[in-house]
Amino acid sequence: MRLTGKIIFIISYENWGPMLMSKHHYAIELSKAGNTVYFINHPDRRKSMERGNIKLAPTSYENLFVVEHRLFYPYFLKFKFKSLFNLLTRLHISRVIKKIGMYPDVVWSFDTGNTIPLRIFNKSKIRILMPVDGPFGHIDEFRSAEAADVIVSVTQRILDVFSNIPVPKFLINHGVADVFLKRTPRETDPNEIRVGYSGSLIRNDLDTNVFLHIIKRYPNIIFEFWGEHDPKKSNIHLPQDVTKGTLEFLKILKEQPNVILHGPVSSEDLAKGIQRMDVLLICYNIKNDQNHHKVLEYLGTGNVIISNYMNSYRNNNPGLLEMVESPDNNSELPVIFERVVNDLSYYNSEEFRLRRMNYAREFSYANNIIRIEKFVENAEIC
Repeated sequence: MRLTGKIIFIISYENWGPMLMSKHHYAIELSKAGNTVYFINHPDRRKSMERGNIKLAPTSYENLFVVEHRLFYPYFLKFKFKSLFNLLTRLHISRVIKKIGMYPDVVWSFDTGNTIPLRIFNKSKIRILMPVDGPFGHIDEFRSAEAADVIVSVTQRILDVFSNIPVPKFLINHGVADVFLKRTPRETDPNEIRVGYSGSLIRNDLDTNVFLHIIKRYPNIIFEFWGEHDPKKSNIHLPQDVTKGTLEFLKILKEQPNVILHGPVSSEDLAKGIQRMDVLLICYNIKNDQNHHKVLEYLGTGNVIISNYMNSYRNNNPGLLEMVESPDNNSELPVIFERVVNDLSYYNSEEFRLRRMNYAREFSYANNIIRIEKFVENAEIC
């Protein structure tokens, strides 16, 4: 099945906003491929809309629209009365489809919380579930897959959660937007070292202790952050979901004289920003085994990357990531950091930079969509 000329619904837990994640990038790339794409935000829980209200808004991308909506019934029914919630959600989505005026040929869901079940779209030609985070171990992950025609994910560990679901499964790497693959001259100051990090800082799965240890240990190194740092302005997280530990981390982080917080920015500005860095850092709580698309964005710059352990990259070519070897803790991360910053000429050599950039180019979102198309065709799913 060619993914062009189709009506596609993207279902996401993370809303459309200035901070783009993989589901947003897939929506953009699918619209560029000649599809009409509707990005279905998670139902409004901030009470910023009236109950039952549905809004359809254009984006800056041709043929890509955002659907904002609030349920006409209480959201808590999802946790207390699941069957009733699903019945009412079916009615709600029928109103969404009526508002859009078109039924989807393809439904591509990133929602493993099963808030908008795939089974609602029984007339669609294909229903794709693409879990890119976790696994989290809750029953909704399993339920979200029950009506999927194909499951695509970025780690075998996630796919294994759905081993008992009798549908084709496809393992694919994270994707990277083209804007991160454009090599530009690096304007760096030989007298200073800059370390960059991109991603939401109000996530509860960052290894904040190691983060702060490294920042405080190197007061002469400048640490620049791109991503959300205000829970009240997040398009991804609700303020009540942010832990006290994360709030304390943000408070301390903002007090550090060698820290610059840029906040959420466009992909273009982010690409320019991380290109300027000498080092790029990934520091998640090790037990979550995070494998985010930011790795490929980082690799696209060619700059050296220091990272916690990542299962997906454990057997890759040397020089891609300077990664903690232990899957149990991040105690080795400060040691790796010191080794790298003391020998940047080696770790940012042209050989290593080209190796990183060439690897990233293989996994552009456009290339990943072609891989998924071929898998669907070979599996004779539709």
